[in-house]
Amino acid sequence: MDARVNGTTLEIGAEHPPRDTAPVFLRHVRPGDGALLDGLVRALSDASRYRRFHAVVKELSEPWRARLTHVAPDAAALLAIVRDDEREIAVGEARYATAEDAAADEREFALVVADDWQRLGIGARLMRGLIRCAERADVRALYGDVFADNTALLAFAQRLGFSQRRHPTDARLARVVKVLRPAAGAAAQTGRAPATAVESSLNACAIEGPA
Repeated sequence: MDARVNGTTLEIGAEHPPRDTAPVFLRHVRPGDGALLDGLVRALSDASRYRRFHAVVKELSEPWRARLTHVAPDAAALLAIVRDDEREIAVGEARYATAEDAAADEREFALVVADDWQRLGIGARLMRGLIRCAERADVRALYGDVFADNTALLAFAQRLGFSQRRHPTDARLARVVKVLRPAAGAAAQTGRAPATAVESSLNACAIEGPA
């Protein structure tokens, strides 16, 4: 499997963050990005790794790395990278996928930005790109689980239009949800037919220009 059905290497765009740092580019995750993701995970603080994976993680196992780099057709994954002498360094990652307990038209998202690159707008750019991918794939809703004491991330999600709900099973967590389109019944009433899985995967993330 590839990050996209057609194996595209389309770049979403470049933009200078507000501080005096290298330009940050957004692009899709590729099957050969294991080393980039390894570097990103190692660069995270223990707290950032725990918030991203909801577990104590020091580095990616081989099976985990394979799952993160070989993205399913109904999923999407984006990297924020900087380039140093033609070498890429991952400074952030965002993705969505279908969770086992979720509805077929819902996707669970995850986001992480390297500690040294936080508060530069990179997380917002990644999430805007991910939301555009989801909209073009006809995803009805994106949701994510956030530790309830992570007030900064909850406020960040609210600024992006997510609403906060009680987590259905874990009191330590809060669930943030962004509805992107009406449910299937409402769509039918307006004459809009939901895209098929193949149509969604072919059309998703066809994004050009700055994020």
